[in-house]
Amino acid sequence: MKKTKKKILFIIPKLKMGGGEKLIVDLASFIAKNYATYEVGLLNLNYKNFHNKNPLEASLEINEDNYFKCLYFNILTLSLVRKLVFWVKPFYNYIHKACIIRHIKKFKPNLINSHLMDADRLTLSLGLKIPVVITDHGDYKNEYPDRWTILSKASAVVCVSESNKTNIYNNYNPKELHVIENGILLKEIPKGFSGKNLNIDEKKFIFSMAARGVREKGWLEALESFRLFKHYRKSLLIFIGEGPGIEEAKQHVQDNNIKGVIFTGLIINTYLFTAISDVVILPTYIKTESLPLSLLEGIVAEKPVVASNIGGIPGIIGHNADKAGVLVHLKNGKIILDELIWAMNEVYENYYIYKANTQKKKNEYTMKNCAEKYLGVFDRLIRSSNI
Repeated sequence: MKKTKKKILFIIPKLKMGGGEKLIVDLASFIAKNYATYEVGLLNLNYKNFHNKNPLEASLEINEDNYFKCLYFNILTLSLVRKLVFWVKPFYNYIHKACIIRHIKKFKPNLINSHLMDADRLTLSLGLKIPVVITDHGDYKNEYPDRWTILSKASAVVCVSESNKTNIYNNYNPKELHVIENGILLKEIPKGFSGKNLNIDEKKFIFSMAARGVREKGWLEALESFRLFKHYRKSLLIFIGEGPGIEEAKQHVQDNNIKGVIFTGLIINTYLFTAISDVVILPTYIKTESLPLSLLEGIVAEKPVVASNIGGIPGIIGHNADKAGVLVHLKNGKIILDELIWAMNEVYENYYIYKANTQKKKNEYTMKNCAEKYLGVFDRLIRSSNI
């Protein structure tokens, strides 16, 4: 007798380039490809990429029929209906919710895993009779008035870092709470690949930074510390991303004639740049920071990291003699620049010590570890719901 597959539906507010979104795409793809007893679906609540797939969407590897989309229609941007928004918005919300319910009924999932608060809020408002697991990527550090109400409706909560777990436990006691750290989907570096393939001089000492292009990720701070770094003339700094923070960084490079800075724009294959880098940096000061994928990608590729002492980042780097990099502290919510400069010099001068420590940690952050922990939670909840 053919065994029925367990159906898992991942729900996401929108598929834009970001760490949380990339985790969902990679996790859904990994389970779909490697676990034959599961069928995986993905529901994008605000689809607006009508003409061309963005790089993240193109990397999704699940059955194409199981990628569901509710079309995005931002009525607030349409000047003709702005005065009518009070009446139009409830109608739009009704249509949007009906679309979501239609897709859920079509897929018939045994369990839903919702990521990011907007998706959590909407999914849990539907009153579904199946388990709903929500994953906190740091959203619940924001002081939204309904955040604890949302958590109270979930069958289980997964936190991607211990700092997220502490934040929730300090304010609320959910039915079931797990910590499952993000995983990295390992991709093979092409044989013979080197910096030459990317027009980058690997004789230089290379720092790389990949993140959303918002100012608070620390783009300007990274630039200034690089400019004042003792070995600046022998080094390169690669910025991967796009957005207002990147545009400010470009202007800062031009205004201050900073040499050795490379802007790649928005790319999906960040692992290729990580592979040719010596150190991965992230001087972020976003208060909801959890477990940045760019740092995990660095550790898995055996690259030391320099990053902020915030969120789940200290757990990535480790402690004492086994540290896989250097933490930089914040003061008044901003990176301490002198400390960042010192950290870059420190990891340069003791590079092989920090690199050896990454080898001890790299197996902690594989996608296989991450997926099997999620499936353990999913399976138990599905069994319980069938009793």
